[in-house]
Amino acid sequence: MIMVMKNIKIIAIVPFLAFVLFLSGNASALNSPAPTATTTADSNGGCGNPNYFQYSLLAPKTVSGSLFLRLPKGTKASDVQFYTQDGSNSDCEQIGSATVGPDLWVKLGPIDLTESQSNLVAVGSAIGAEPYAAAIQALIVPDGSVCQPSTDCMVTYDGLNGYIVPKLLSGDTDSIALFSVSSLTDSKVKSVQYFADNVFLYKKNVLAPINKNYLNNGVHNTSIQVQFTNGEIFMVNQKIDAGQNWPGVAYLRTMYFKSSNQIKIYMLAGLFIISGLLVIIIARIIHVKLLYRNDHGFNNYHNVKPEIKHVEAVVRDIESNDQ
Repeated sequence: MIMVMKNIKIIAIVPFLAFVLFLSGNASALNSPAPTATTTADSNGGCGNPNYFQYSLLAPKTVSGSLFLRLPKGTKASDVQFYTQDGSNSDCEQIGSATVGPDLWVKLGPIDLTESQSNLVAVGSAIGAEPYAAAIQALIVPDGSVCQPSTDCMVTYDGLNGYIVPKLLSGDTDSIALFSVSSLTDSKVKSVQYFADNVFLYKKNVLAPINKNYLNNGVHNTSIQVQFTNGEIFMVNQKIDAGQNWPGVAYLRTMYFKSSNQIKIYMLAGLFIISGLLVIIIARIIHVKLLYRNDHGFNNYHNVKPEIKHVEAVVRDIESNDQ
């Protein structure tokens, strides 16, 4: 009987102890510090809201600077959060959040990709992508005045306003297209190509304004593509009015400048031959005209005309004396 009473007391104490432990756990949770920007990834390995679309990329190289985001053309704006994820413990550090669209680069904040934070994660409520296409574009601009991203990475170089074409660091089929740009002042011009109305005109090794001799009459959409020794490409788009010239003159001029050196030699030789033939033809016409005048006495008429005037004067004198 005594043993039964002891068992009943033990059974009654167990729920009481469990209740005490529950209260102590809640108290410790209430006294714990607030969470920081670094959070633990959810069960599926992502960051942020697990109900949002999530895309990730293993950064191909270490790079640091300011992070800008943009959605692909033809997509709608979406609220986006961007994270770097520690590869060792799956912790996520938020770089920033903003409403991102397909037209302008939106700045989120500084980013420093190291070996321990090599995974990039984009989370958004309305971002999506076609198969083998990027869902979002990320541009890293080194700190400083490399360029001012808006619709493009705008910059002024050698007095010309243009933009730097970002270099793709990720793969062609990655869900996050990662780009970067480098300073143009630390490199040299390698080659310059000139275009008008999407047609190649000529190539040079130095940057200079476009030669209007390559343009036909009217207004043209021109572009200059400058390639630097560090791999960067600088683009300049301009509208140029080439004016109006005599019909055919502008066409022949552009044909001459667009032609190769060998063709230019042939064109000059042909022009010289045509000019020589024109001189011979004109000289022949003048010679034939002179022969015709001599054969028909036109030249003698000028010699006889003064004598006729003298005879007329004598006749007038005689008539006046008779009166």
